[in-house]
Amino acid sequence: MRTATTTVIILVTMALVAVLAAPALAETITSTTSFVNRLGNTVTVETTYVDGVLTSQVMREVQPDGFLKMLKTWEYYANGMVKTSEEWRYSSTSPTHITRQYSDTGVLLSQVAELYLNEELAVTSISTYDSTGLLLTQEDRILTTLADGTQVWVVTVSTYAGGILVSSITNEYPYGYNFDEPTEASLKERPGWGHGDKNHDHTGPGGNGAENASKQNKHEGGNGGATAGGDEPIRPGNGYGDENHQHTGEGK
Repeated sequence: MRTATTTVIILVTMALVAVLAAPALAETITSTTSFVNRLGNTVTVETTYVDGVLTSQVMREVQPDGFLKMLKTWEYYANGMVKTSEEWRYSSTSPTHITRQYSDTGVLLSQVAELYLNEELAVTSISTYDSTGLLLTQEDRILTTLADGTQVWVVTVSTYAGGILVSSITNEYPYGYNFDEPTEASLKERPGWGHGDKNHDHTGPGGNGAENASKQNKHEGGNGGATAGGDEPIRPGNGYGDENHQHTGEGK
């Protein structure tokens, strides 16, 4: 009898150990609520929980005619603080898109805001913040039409220290420039003189301004330093990229 009882106890113990050791399946629950706001638009909020912990939310605002007016999404840290947010505000003429990233203490770390005009990205503003929420950098890109009808990106990059502006620089980039991953196709034009670079059209002085202007007619730093316009078959310097002459590797 004692042996049978001992056997039952052992089996029950093994079963409990097996249950405790088995991987738990996360339970995902999504709840949906809807209401009509003061504009007459229907707002729907979908909230998702995993094992009772809030993980994400999606909010949609739809006009009576069925047009999606706004879409917002949030992702949350395990402690309930917002991790990321994304917002689309739709319009027939000027929709906007804003993404934000936060620390697990609720501090805004970065923001990217975009404005579209005539179904084309026209303005982008990229901001970064330190761990206390003070502005570190801001990059504003504005698609601008010049007097001759050509379009360029006018880009201003500002740097801050303790939330105070310390420097700002503005440059122009050709229309079609890929800021995220520049490719040869998107870089048909580049700033600078482009000595020896046959892959692009160059627009002249770029970010270095007067310094580049002083280099218009000569190579600098021992990389081919004879004055441009001469017909010398051999020139001093290393001549990186210059296939028009032989270079001796000496002098400037």
